[in-house]
Amino acid sequence: MVWTAPQTAVAGQFTAALFNTHIRDNLNMLAPALATTVGGYFVSTAANTLAQRTRGQSSITAEDSTASTTYVNLPGGSGPAVTATTGTKVIVGLSFIGRNSGTGVNNRQWMSVAVSGATTTAASDVRACMMTQNAADQSQRSGTWTMMTVTAGSNTFTGQYRVTAGTGTFYSRNIIVIPL
Repeated sequence: MVWTAPQTAVAGQFTAALFNTHIRDNLNMLAPALATTVGGYFVSTAANTLAQRTRGQSSITAEDSTASTTYVNLPGGSGPAVTATTGTKVIVGLSFIGRNSGTGVNNRQWMSVAVSGATTTAASDVRACMMTQNAADQSQRSGTWTMMTVTAGSNTFTGQYRVTAGTGTFYSRNIIVIPL
């Protein structure tokens, strides 16, 4: 079904077919008729066209560690991860609490997001939250928000991790995805 520009009414010419096209069908294209998910919201995907989107969130509280200097899934498994139907833009929020076994200003821990599905994008420092630790085993929280360009469709956003030195321990890891 598509939106039809309403016809100007003319006395004596209002038929059931005109009513169905210009009133009923257009009312069915409005947000209340399209709403199928509690908490959903609408974005314009083209002129006179709405699509419902829903935000996704995932958390992992368990500790997991890596000494990898390139982005990897943690040994205990990947994530957190969110699968969402997106347009070409999405806002992603990341956060974690972490600590590093080493000392010095170069002991950094990074959490970024990799995308799979309609889009394939590797985790990158450009979209990462990072913490710097000056003393061994000090826990800190880090977080960031970023807007990404993706291919419209079903996309999975997965947290991945790296360090610059030492062994990084990550816990209370969170990802929020807001499709636009």
